[in-house]
Amino acid sequence: MLEIFAIISLCRVNKNNAIKKGRRPGGFIALTIILWVVFEFIGAILGFAIFGTDSRYVVILFVALPCAALGGLISFLITKNVSPGNYVDPSMIHRPVVTVGPNGAPVYQDPNVPAYMMQQVPVQPVQPMQPVMQQGTGPVSGTRYCKYCGAPNKSTSKFCESCGQNIG
Repeated sequence: MLEIFAIISLCRVNKNNAIKKGRRPGGFIALTIILWVVFEFIGAILGFAIFGTDSRYVVILFVALPCAALGGLISFLITKNVSPGNYVDPSMIHRPVVTVGPNGAPVYQDPNVPAYMMQQVPVQPVQPMQPVMQQGTGPVSGTRYCKYCGAPNKSTSKFCESCGQNIG
């Protein structure tokens, strides 16, 4: 049971190291499990070769478990020393911070997002529309015009009859 906890915690460490290096973690997790199991089998075979087949299973584990740990150490070192990539874990991407760029356009920035993923999207401020009146007619008394869509409404209306916005 402790061996399973050791594999799980080493997989988490290798996952975090891979993400910090900008690499996809799936292959490194698989590498950790494969190296652990393969080296454990090699250690068990060595244990049988050293102590013979008539020895107890516990004696063979004294050779198999250090070999498994050696496989885990190798996977850790590979993950720790891998060259940087450009992968970003989706769970690490937070809501971007909006700043104003040099040309006045808003720039979405996040310290966890590489530069090639940053976007420059122009954002237009929402302004209420001016009342639209038909040509040749002026405002009718007792009529309220919606400041959002410009539709005429009764003077007692609290909400626009056209768009539903609060005009009261």
